[in-house]
Amino acid sequence: MNKGLHAGFSPSGLPQQVNELLYSKTLVANGTFDTAEVWGQGLPLIYDSFVIEGSLRSAIAGTADNSIITLNGDTTDANYTAQTVNGNGGSPTAGSADTRYYSICDGNTATADMYSVSKGILYNVSNTDLFTTYIVEASAYQTGTTFSQLNTGRWKNKTPVVRIQLAPPSNLFVARSRLDIYGQRLVYPLA
Repeated sequence: MNKGLHAGFSPSGLPQQVNELLYSKTLVANGTFDTAEVWGQGLPLIYDSFVIEGSLRSAIAGTADNSIITLNGDTTDANYTAQTVNGNGGSPTAGSADTRYYSICDGNTATADMYSVSKGILYNVSNTDLFTTYIVEASAYQTGTTFSQLNTGRWKNKTPVVRIQLAPPSNLFVARSRLDIYGQRLVYPLA
């Protein structure tokens, strides 16, 4: 007898993790990203985590910029904590601050058509007992060398995440920047 899953089959009867695309946008003009464009009533509360994949380039006149995350519209930096480790082939540097900092991204005067890549995972997004935490890996091309970064962060709030916004601190991302967000959850075999 075959035991099915909501989205597949598990021969061992163990739960399986599935990724469901919730948001995908490629900018056709300078702009930012906001899940409220698709999920006006809020992201579904059925996910354990969100995976965020980006190909980003800021409109800032410089070789690099930052991207910041805003959860549920909370723009108060003191409600977030970020720790970073950076490196470009030399000695790495590290920092920590109360900030909505998410990742490094290429600036608009970086090498033409160069877009930074980032991948992050937000954990505990529907759990009302724990803060939402995240980890992000990013890479940007700066002054003739690739700059790599690992960032961990925390939103010091136990409210389920229903909205995600990503933008440079005081600017826009350029056209052709892209962001995809997946919801991750476990599905269990049907009885």
